Amino acid sequence: MSELGKGRSLLREGLLVGLVGATVVAVWFLLLDVVRGTPLQTPGALGSALFLGAREAGAIQVTAWTVGLYTVVHGAAFALVGLVAAGLLRSADRTPSTVAFLVLATAVLEVLFVGGVAIAAEFLLGFMAWWTVLGGNLLASLAMGVLLLHWHPLTADRLRHAGEALPQA
Repeated sequence: MSELGKGRSLLREGLLVGLVGATVVAVWFLLLDVVRGTPLQTPGALGSALFLGAREAGAIQVTAWTVGLYTVVHGAAFALVGLVAAGLLRSADRTPSTVAFLVLATAVLEVLFVGGVAIAAEFLLGFMAWWTVLGGNLLASLAMGVLLLHWHPLTADRLRHAGEALPQA
């Protein structure tokens, strides 16, 4: 663990990483919503679906309640993801074989999440195409990964060397 990480608990590390990921996704969708001229449409739509059972675009309510409650759920989900990711990175520091699992799990979970959102939130796809979900999650994964690898230089070094060992085309 780097000098920055000494004394930082798994809980603190995971929550900080989760907060970074949640913030990146929230800012990504806020920017997209503002460009479309519908600020907070995405969290309002997701909050409407989650808390009001909205299943069509006409049922979306962009209110402080739907946006606020969805933001809490979004933050909690990312906190959980951050805790799992921080735990996996700590494990990878001790057990190098965990690195391969970490890379594979990240890719599989990304595909499952984007596919799940595309299926479950079909009514949203008019303004929130699958690529916006993928883009936001890739940006969040990148930000979270950079921070975690900064705090875990041993695992970062292993990943760097693993990439160097791949056959060159």
